[in-house]
Amino acid sequence: MPDISLEGEINKQTVDDVISRLAPGDRLVINSRGGSLEQADRLAKFIRQNNIDTHANSTAWVQSTAVLVYSAGHNRTAGENILFGVHPMLKEGKIHPEATRYMYDRLLEHGVKTDISSYLYPDGPRTLGYKGARGIGLVNADVVK
Repeated sequence: MPDISLEGEINKQTVDDVISRLAPGDRLVINSRGGSLEQADRLAKFIRQNNIDTHANSTAWVQSTAVLVYSAGHNRTAGENILFGVHPMLKEGKIHPEATRYMYDRLLEHGVKTDISSYLYPDGPRTLGYKGARGIGLVNADVVK
């Protein structure tokens, strides 16, 4: 069960690359500031269907739609200094309510508690640390040492 890396922007090319390298039971290590909601959702569905774990190191970026990808993992682990960047979904620089609601619904399907709504519907982006992420079920497993 190797670690497969997702680095950089979430777009069709990066998602195609990651999916081509992932196999059931692998772990996806994420370092991304996000990107396309459509492509993040495609990768999240693949992760769910193939029982893939997700991980973020303490120094990684896991922001925006990368949070959706991360939340799809069966076991979701993170370094204790991680900061997740969560914000409403935007289109042309403005909050896109339908996309934000879609993101919220997918996070709930992945087992994240409703408390995530306060991060998706603020005036601007917010960060969520390890303890907060653990408290709402975004991080759901301990790192095996």
